[in-house]
Formats: sequence, C-alpha cells, structure tokens
Amino acid sequence: MELGFQLYSTDFRLGWPQIEDEMYSFTPQEYGLLVGVTGVGAWFYTSVIKDTERFYAQVDVTPLSCPELAGYGLQFRVQDDANFYTYTVYCNGTYSVLAQEDGVWRGGISSGPLPNASLPADTNTGQRLALAGDGPNFTLFYNGYVVAQFRDDGFPDGDVGIYIDASRSQERLEVLYQHMEVWTLR
Repeated sequence: MELGFQLYSTDFRLGWPQIEDEMYSFTPQEYGLLVGVTGVGAWFYTSVIKDTERFYAQVDVTPLSCPELAGYGLQFRVQDDANFYTYTVYCNGTYSVLAQEDGVWRGGISSGPLPNASLPADTNTGQRLALAGDGPNFTLFYNGYVVAQFRDDGFPDGDVGIYIDASRSQERLEVLYQHMEVWTLR
C-alpha cells in the first residue's frame, strides 16, 4: 500500500466541540480530545473529506476506562448521520465493522478477535487504529497488525471521523483521541 497526499490531519485540540452531559462528554485537552459516554454511542466526522473512494485513515487513541462491552474507533464512508460504516475495537479484545443505512444498523460485515500480539497489556496504553479503503475493498489494522480484509459496496465514498460506543454498557467509557490522519492511496 502506497500513500498519496494527505487529506486531513488533526491533534484534536482545536475546532472540536466541548460538550458536558451525564450521558456524554467531549473535552479538548492539551494532548487530544477526551471523549466519554455512558449507555450511548457518539460520533463526529470532519465534514471536509469527501469523495474518499481510495483512502487510508489512522487514529491514535488511549482508552482510560474501558468496560468490556464498550468500544471506540473510526467512522468512515460517512454520507450523513444515518448512513456510514464503523470500525470499532471493543474493550474485550474484539472488533467489528457495522454499517448504518437509513438509520438502521447492519452487522455481519466483519468481526472477530484482535490479533493477540497486537493487544496492549492494559488500559492507559496508546493504540493505533487504521483502515484502508480501495473501492469496495477494505483492510483493517490495529497497532500495525492486519486485523481483517473484507469487501462491502454499501457506500462508494464519504467522510471520516471518530466513533465511540457504550450503548451495551451502563459503565462509562472514556478515551483520549490524540491524532488522526487521512491520506489518499496511490
């Protein structure tokens, strides 16, 4: 895989919302964006990366509190708030790719355990989640390891953003998003 030109880069310190609520919070920090959710899923996409049929996106993230059924990751090929994919890494050492189509979740795209060698020893350890999309073909990465390859032609292009999900947990999930980059593929 050869990267082309950089479409987007952020350290999450500027231009991101500050929101405080009992269900979710987004708080810019000196070293990134601290995101916390309890019992819900939340996402933000950049709104500046369009027509990404061939792209590579990566995000550096550190989970600070990570309940077993909660997860965090990337949102990609975003059309709007009701049509997109998610690549989610769960705190129990698994991952999934889901699509939301017209507000309805569709699973079964790709899921399974993360490679054992890629798993951090505990929370508070920085991680890198990445994915490459080339038309309907995708490759998922976690800490430099290939997690999976799959094919899905639901959305041909779209925006990229962050995703966090604690909808299956009543415990609070907190992660620090530290850096995100999006590149074209050559």
